[in-house]
Parts: sequence; structure tokens; C-alpha cells
Amino acid sequence: MLVLGLAKKVLLADNLGAAFQSISALSSGSLSGGSAWLGAICYSLQLYFDFSGYSDMAIGMAKLFGFDFDANFDHPYLSASLTEFWRRWHISLGRWFRDYVYIPLGGSRVSTPKCIRNLLIVWVLTGLWHGAAWNYVIWGGINGLYQVAGGITKPFRRRIQQKTGARTNTLSWRIGQVLTTFVLIDLSWIFFRANSLGDAMHLLSSLFRGWNTNIFFDGSLLKLGLDQTEWLVLLGALLILLAVSLMQERGVSVLEAVKRQQLWFRWLIYLAAIFVVLLTGIYGPGFAASSFIYFQF
Repeated sequence: MLVLGLAKKVLLADNLGAAFQSISALSSGSLSGGSAWLGAICYSLQLYFDFSGYSDMAIGMAKLFGFDFDANFDHPYLSASLTEFWRRWHISLGRWFRDYVYIPLGGSRVSTPKCIRNLLIVWVLTGLWHGAAWNYVIWGGINGLYQVAGGITKPFRRRIQQKTGARTNTLSWRIGQVLTTFVLIDLSWIFFRANSLGDAMHLLSSLFRGWNTNIFFDGSLLKLGLDQTEWLVLLGALLILLAVSLMQERGVSVLEAVKRQQLWFRWLIYLAAIFVVLLTGIYGPGFAASSFIYFQF
């Protein structure tokens, strides 16, 4: 877990952060729709890999001293709904708000108006927990409204699925649900990250104007905080981690498979992983360490 957490931090979070900082520094005239979406995606992934990397390292350090901590993240960006996402993201905080705020207010075992009230209270408080600023309150309110809208429209969506004969047990349906969930969460993170409401609205408006996909083909990416080698390392690490995550979703644990190997072979894998992380991360070109994002909350 220590090596996995380190890889998430130095290979993924820090590189994604460098790209996001370069994109967010662009002037309004040069921020196209493609650049804005790339920046929003980079921040969403940076936030996840930074905090989950920190959590993995804490779990790994605890194991060295004989303590077992529960996982704090469960591949949230593979979620097919917003409710599922928040069951997988920052699990310890979600459980705390559920046990000490949502359930004491009555939870879902109350009338519909009161259930809506309970959800909005929980999410506004979740926003304030991250900081006493309007952007956090708005972020919490947006996610509260997501939950309310999802609950209200659930019967209608089921009826539409039945009438259209939509096959909800297919891979294509699951992929569509995962992508929809990711986009909605991605939009809410804009308010979470923004320094002001004006900054958030600027980025939101940029998402839907001036579409120019040339940024992905004309070399402009190499001017966004990372060079070609760093982009390749980042994309390679993302693909490897995605493959491992998909295997775990299907019940195949790579870590457990490694643990079943002979001692010499296990340590060979561990040392090789550490060497790759150090070589391509900390001692890679242009590496600049940054503090953990969640240290500010």
C-alpha cells in the first residue's frame, strides 16, 4: 500500500496538478472548451489520486506497526451513480455524516419533504466541513441537489427504461452510467476548487464555448506544465492503474496474487515497483513535489 500510495502521489497527482495549474493560468481568450475540459478532468483526477494516495500510505504505515485500517476509497470514478460514488469516496467522512447527522435527523424514514431537507442539511454541512467559504457551500448544495433530483426522478427513469426496453445489465449501459456520473462530479469539483464564484463561472462557461480539439494534436499539450515524457509516464500510469482497478472490480486482487508468491519473488516485485516509481517520479524530468491537497481542509 505504501508503494501504491507513493505512485499515486508522485506519478499521478503531482503531474496532473502541474497540468491543471498551467491550464488554470491561461487567459480567458486562450482557454478553449477542450482546454477547460482537460483542466477540469486533471483536477478531478488529481484530487482523487492525491487523497487516496495519502490514505494508502497511511494504511501501509499502520500495517508496519500491526494496525489494520479500513480503505478510505473504493475506486469511486468507476461508480455508475452519484449515490454509489459517495459510498466509495472518503468513506470514513461519509459514514460519520450518515451516523451523526443524517440518521439522527430521521434519515430516509421520514416524509419526502423532510428527507429532502435532511439530504440538503448533510451536504451543506459537508461543504462547510471543508472550509467556511461560499464555494464549498455551493459545492455541497450542488451535490445535495444531485441526490434530491436522483431520488425524485428514479421512478420516471425506471418507467422510461421499461418502455424503451433499455438493457441495463450490459457493459455499454454501465459505461454510459459511469461516464455520466464522472461528468456530473467533474462539474461540481469546479466550485470546490474555485477561488471565487467568478472563477467557477468563468471555467464553467469556458467548457461550452470555443471548442478547439487541435490542442490534442498540435503540440499545445507540451506547453501545459508537462513535457512529452511526463505526459507518457502519466498516461501509462493511468492505464496501468485503470487495469488494476477493473480487475479488482471483478474480484481479482493483484495485491493478494502477489502475496501468494514466494518470498524472494514478492520482494523482487516490491523493489522493482519502488525503483520504477523513483525513476519515473521523484527523479524524473521536471518533478516538483507538492503538499497533499487535503492538508488544507
